[in-house]
Amino acid sequence: LVVGDSRFGVSTELSGTKAYLSFEAYLNNALLSAGKTVSMVRGGISGASSAVYQLAGMNLLNSGYAPEVALYTVWSVNDGSPTTALTAVAKFRAAEFVDKVRQNGGRVILIPYFPKGGGFTAPELAALAEVKTFCTSIAQTVFDAAAIYGTASGDWNPGVSFDGTNHMTQASYSDMATRVAALV
Repeated sequence: LVVGDSRFGVSTELSGTKAYLSFEAYLNNALLSAGKTVSMVRGGISGASSAVYQLAGMNLLNSGYAPEVALYTVWSVNDGSPTTALTAVAKFRAAEFVDKVRQNGGRVILIPYFPKGGGFTAPELAALAEVKTFCTSIAQTVFDAAAIYGTASGDWNPGVSFDGTNHMTQASYSDMATRVAALV
């Protein structure tokens, strides 16, 4: 189960060879290449805040769906500026999601947050540092996309962002899929 914002569910490059491949498609392919049986539920919702995608994920889990592994983004740029108050709500949502997945016998890979074009202010970075601490305390596995793909200020590393704001290049999504598949 993949639950998050547009970083999971959109394609950034629409060339003929890459048409409509999202992170979810790359992850599916990476898992198949690793010899894993895949039955993926794709929950990347473009433009969605954590309130929206968490509710969609919870509805699925409450209907009886029990994924072996769930990937979940804790804080999204769609949540607004990462203040302590907003990240506290995002952490609450994540805790609820993690608890439900575990009740259903699965495990969760948490992504605390992604970099953003222009980076973050010092107070925003402090709030996001609390998100990372929370993730390491609650999840069996954390994929730190901000550390892998971002700078110390929270901006994207050169060549990673497709549009300079929120989305990665297809090559970066493919790289992330390979790394996440190794954690599954």
